[in-house]
Amino acid sequence: MAKGDILNNFFHSYKDGFTGKKVTRLTGLDNLCHHPYFYNKMFTNDGRYLVYTMEVNGEREFYRMDLYNQSSLQLTDEGGLCYFSANLSGDDKYLYFCRNKSIFRMNMITLEEEIIYSTKAGWWAYDNPALSSDGKYSITIEINERDKIETSSGWNLFEEQWKIKPECRIVLIDIEKKSGEVIYQDKCWLGHPQIRPNHNEDISFCHEGPSHVVDARLWFINKDGSNLRCARPQQQDEMITHEFWLQDGSEMMYVYRIQNQDGKSTNDLVDTETFMPKVSDQDLKQSIMSLDPDTLKETFLMECSKYCHCTSAPDNKKIVGDGQLADEPYIYLADLTTRTEEILCIHGTSWKSYRTNQDSHPHPAFTPDGNKVIFTSDREGLPAIYIVEM
Repeated sequence: MAKGDILNNFFHSYKDGFTGKKVTRLTGLDNLCHHPYFYNKMFTNDGRYLVYTMEVNGEREFYRMDLYNQSSLQLTDEGGLCYFSANLSGDDKYLYFCRNKSIFRMNMITLEEEIIYSTKAGWWAYDNPALSSDGKYSITIEINERDKIETSSGWNLFEEQWKIKPECRIVLIDIEKKSGEVIYQDKCWLGHPQIRPNHNEDISFCHEGPSHVVDARLWFINKDGSNLRCARPQQQDEMITHEFWLQDGSEMMYVYRIQNQDGKSTNDLVDTETFMPKVSDQDLKQSIMSLDPDTLKETFLMECSKYCHCTSAPDNKKIVGDGQLADEPYIYLADLTTRTEEILCIHGTSWKSYRTNQDSHPHPAFTPDGNKVIFTSDREGLPAIYIVEM
């Protein structure tokens, strides 16, 4: 198969066994498929096209699916991709993605590619750079190669990477100039760089690592490298994770959890190999929180089930999350107005690693009209892409 080839998908719909809602599998069961990282822009603005990843003969490439006629256009054919990095520009004209140590921009009409930035020798390139809402900037993180532990799957080396305190740097990329500037460098594992929507001045990133050992996860810095600040100090047994910006940039949201209760140690509550919870529902109280990026004021929004990832609808009134406990294999919908939660469907994924530790994560996200939710699951074998109607 080659770039520009057309293939046919065969959608399969069924009624969810728990809620009765209509769920449609968009990809087949013969090839591993998944959508991009949950806060990346994966749909065109009109909701017709979806960018996704499919593995054929051991190699993964990007494709664009037409949700109206079930066909897919192959976008890449050179291999070496960072599998979850596909990210459409706000006007749908370009696709940004990572291949090997470079960030590429693809014209979505001609499929022509150009490199906008390459990581210098001696540094490891982050696998999911972020894009500003106006398409002027990208932000990425690089790790000194001498400090990088190489692992393709599983979480068994997650804490080891944190212990090393790797030398990391944040690089701001001017897309039109095709140049990068280091705005911050530290002996600390950094991750999840994002640019505040509609406010290019503000960059967010996290102190990466297992939640029970990280000093404080959320950090902000100005794009010129000034005004570094901890967005939300933490106590040892607080967990904050999978932060994301509302689409208008007004607030950052995240899930919050107290991990140590009733005299229990962290190891009683968290599997130190997978860093997933290993206790019953009543032992973990989780909430959806928001943070004002200007005042750093935190607001409690509502309690919720145990989401691994979550993100907001286009109107910012609803949140979708994926349950991560064995007895909560669901896609949840939280209404921030009424502060109520419902189950949309069973995701039923195994959370298994295939080639990377993210392959079967549901990573739910809304369609542009806010009426459907997309997710990945290996409930029928290999990871496939599903969509549930609300």
